[in-house]
Amino acid sequence: MRLLFAFLFLSSSLSAQLITGAYDFQDDPAKKYALYIPSNYNETIPSKVIVGLHPWNTSKWDAESWAEELSELAELNNTILICPDGGEDGQIDDDIDTSFTTFLIDQVAMNYNLSLDSMYLVGFSWGARTVYTYGLTHKTKFAGFMPIGAAVELPVVEDLIQDVEQLPFYIIHGNLDNPGVRFYPIRDALQEAGACVETNLLSLVGHTIDFPDQLNILNTGFQWLLDNNCSATSSLIEVEVPVLLSKHVFTQGEFLQFQSFQKETFEVFNLSGQGVLKGAAEGINLDFPAGSYVIHIENNKAYHIIIR
Repeated sequence: MRLLFAFLFLSSSLSAQLITGAYDFQDDPAKKYALYIPSNYNETIPSKVIVGLHPWNTSKWDAESWAEELSELAELNNTILICPDGGEDGQIDDDIDTSFTTFLIDQVAMNYNLSLDSMYLVGFSWGARTVYTYGLTHKTKFAGFMPIGAAVELPVVEDLIQDVEQLPFYIIHGNLDNPGVRFYPIRDALQEAGACVETNLLSLVGHTIDFPDQLNILNTGFQWLLDNNCSATSSLIEVEVPVLLSKHVFTQGEFLQFQSFQKETFEVFNLSGQGVLKGAAEGINLDFPAGSYVIHIENNKAYHIIIR
């Protein structure tokens, strides 16, 4: 497979990279792809991975535009994003496309330090349909699945829903997007087969990825996939850590109110590791330049936030 070309773009964060390129693959002499490398990527630490599958609308969506769409989610979670392209017909579940997805993951793993036990499959519309069809035929590759507004009916995937015990799915769907056909039947079939399923049926949302509060909703789903305890056994002792942030995306100058509504000792760092603020308060005035930050709260986990 011959690498044809690759371009490098800088995002708003100086060290983040959106990379596009193509391979001579099967009968396509220029099979396209896009990668997003987050600004805090460290080649000595295995990186979580999102494999993003784009929708079917060739006037708007391809590997590059879908990588741009998911780049904030990847940046927020310090996760490498891998997006194959669906070719001229835009349907990313053709045989050449699914073969290329597997090939592309292997190629990226040769050039970046990937945590192959922490790969997650995310897609919208036809891409979400492929989250089911490709994901369920390659389920040992992925730690979790997030189909969004899947353009699919149960008969397409029914025969694939087997050996899915404890397999994590976070399903996002609009309640105006034919949920009686595209949402409930597949959800129920997965649950009956033993999959670990969480859902978010969005009120007054049709077939769109541009729903209100999109990034926080996607991040909630991704965090669930990262943190889910589907495989927990009774021998494990879980210690509950309070969640002190209600969201992770803010506007510049906004007040971040801790959910504990009491003083918390905190320190804020930029992604270069430099401290920009510390103190003890019930919240933080986010009077910082737009960008990504990490907030460490004493006796709690660190939180990654984006200021727009």
